Amino acid sequence: MKMMLVVCAVLVGSAGGCKKNNAASGESAATGSGVTGSAAANDPGPSAAARAEGEKLHAAIDCINRHNNRVFEVYDLYMKSVDPATGAVPKNGKAVASPLFAIEQCETELNKAIKLAPAIPALDAASTAYATALQALETAWNPLKAYYDKGEDIDDHGKKAGELHPGVVAAFKAFSAAADELSTQVGTLNRARHLAKLDKQEKTEGRDLSVIIGRLMLESEQLSDLASARAPDPAKLELQIGTYGKLVDELDAYAGAHASEAAEWGSIGNLKNYSKSLLAATKVVSRKLADKAAPASSELDAITANYNSLVDNYNQCLEAQRMKAR
Repeated sequence: MKMMLVVCAVLVGSAGGCKKNNAASGESAATGSGVTGSAAANDPGPSAAARAEGEKLHAAIDCINRHNNRVFEVYDLYMKSVDPATGAVPKNGKAVASPLFAIEQCETELNKAIKLAPAIPALDAASTAYATALQALETAWNPLKAYYDKGEDIDDHGKKAGELHPGVVAAFKAFSAAADELSTQVGTLNRARHLAKLDKQEKTEGRDLSVIIGRLMLESEQLSDLASARAPDPAKLELQIGTYGKLVDELDAYAGAHASEAAEWGSIGNLKNYSKSLLAATKVVSRKLADKAAPASSELDAITANYNSLVDNYNQCLEAQRMKAR
């Protein structure tokens, strides 16, 4: 049970990057550089509903980014150290009961966001379920962790472990389901916000380099998520490879034909290189899936590494553009 999804919110008027790791935070890698020039001066700004949606997404994303990977890491380490069916520790073995991250801030922010009007029923329900599952997980896990921390397993020869184990497994599974649903709701809404922002920018200023890169980063995130899903869909992945690949080619062609505009983005060559490396790494996994073979961990890691490098270089390009604009 492990989920590597990391998502990022788009906050109106800003942009940034989000990498695939459990410490990621900030704005999405898919936001582009935002509306600039005369369009920005005439932009009335987000509506109250859009602001509420943004705050709800931000609260959910902060929780996902802080807790999901840690929860699944703790669970994986624990289950590998005990008999998964009974919770018994193998002879000469030692149970690994690592700490979860503190959940108070997540609960507070989610509960505050859920109350914001107007309501977003599906997202609010998923956020509520996530907070409930996270609390239940902590309630189930902490007694078992304390049991091992205090060496009580030696005193009772693992008896209490067998009593606590089923509840811990059930709590982890319930959290996994809640985390999947919240990630789905966040991903759907967040992508729609990015697309709307890019559509508006393209309509106002044309399909310039900012729009092309913004769309490429948005589709790169989708590509990475599809390729690293626990149950990847080969058909969807192949379709997304096609969508993303067209943007990789478009970036190459546009930057080559608009050298002065490309120069405003700093070392755009690295961005183009990593966009291609990500495409190539994803094709490796896609071919494996088409052959009904399981991708190797190293092949999945290559997707994550190339995606993270793409985001890093995107952020560097954004910073170079900001410096040029001063």
